[in-house]
Amino acid sequence: MERKRRACVGRTTKNGYICVLVPNHPYSFDSGYVYEHRLVMEMSIKRFLKSEEDVHHRDGDKMNNKLKNLQLLLHSDHSRINALLKPRNKLGRFMVM
Repeated sequence: MERKRRACVGRTTKNGYICVLVPNHPYSFDSGYVYEHRLVMEMSIKRFLKSEEDVHHRDGDKMNNKLKNLQLLLHSDHSRINALLKPRNKLGRFMVM
């Protein structure tokens, strides 16, 4: 299984996600880190996440990785939710942030 290359090289990413060093995790990045919210969900469901699954932060706070704030979703549903929550301008177009 090929590892993903992402900017998770310390405790947090540029995008604000918390990372944990777990070098032997099957989905760790090249650096050996894994997103903490994914680990929390995996511990809760007692299995690794599937490639089509995402973990959604209900309150939008990427650093709030309490289980009650996390929701397991299919990638397509997660994309739809994030699109609905993303700020739009007066014309209804997504705003560049």
